Amino acid sequence: QDANSPSATSASRSNNGASSSDVTSNAGSSSGSGWEAEREEDEESKKVLRRENSELKKRLRDSEDELERLRDVVSNIVESQKKQKVEDTSEEEAEKQGKRYWKDDEHERFLEALNRYGPKAVKAISDYVETRTPVQVRTHAQKYYQRLARLSTGGNGDQCSSASTDDRRSQHSDTTEEKEDALEATPAKVARPTL
Repeated sequence: QDANSPSATSASRSNNGASSSDVTSNAGSSSGSGWEAEREEDEESKKVLRRENSELKKRLRDSEDELERLRDVVSNIVESQKKQKVEDTSEEEAEKQGKRYWKDDEHERFLEALNRYGPKAVKAISDYVETRTPVQVRTHAQKYYQRLARLSTGGNGDQCSSASTDDRRSQHSDTTEEKEDALEATPAKVARPTL
């Protein structure tokens, strides 16, 4: 048959019509299966996100629990340190009270060291006494010399009150020499002056 004949043209139209409807139905079915695949992917993504979200919430709860536990630990440590500080302070106060006055054996060691090292070697005296610092030794030595001066003058501590400045200076140098003389003349065991 001739391709331009009317029967050929109508057959061609019917073929084209069939093929175009097939193409339309095929396109519709492929777009329908694409939409379903996309929907399935969305559902799967939502499931993954829900699972991750629940895991994150669980981690958050665990972290909050751990944070609360650590706060309790820190609070206990702080309370313990406060108690320890109070106990240490009272121990220090008791220790200071106990070390305020020189004991007889400390004073005897002080006198021995004073005779051995001299009055200005407070570090050496402190090391010899072992229980007192150089500052404590210096203070004790000053008080010791003041007591010696009081005892040597008969207990009158105000003897210089009316003297002029020059007289005081000469008396001071005299008392210093007297102290050194008294120290040299002092036997190893000297009775501790009483107040």
